[in-house]
Amino acid sequence: MALCECRKSGPFSGGARTLRAAVRGYCAYAVSKGRTASIDPEAWKIVDGRLYLNYSKGVQKKWEQDVPGNIVKADRNWPELHK
Repeated sequence: MALCECRKSGPFSGGARTLRAAVRGYCAYAVSKGRTASIDPEAWKIVDGRLYLNYSKGVQKKWEQDVPGNIVKADRNWPELHK
């Protein structure tokens, strides 16, 4: 897992905060489906201290339909995709 140091405005405006970026910054929904995809930096969600990014806000809506299930699938698929 990569680390992401987030600064500036928004939810991180209180100072720098280090988060675990899930699946190395690839789209979490894509990884849950067994593939990789780039991300939109505006489509993200923090779950249990891990930063999950998505390809687009539309894809993020699909991912949010089953966050726990998609996290389990992404965690299971990631070792094979990360080779």
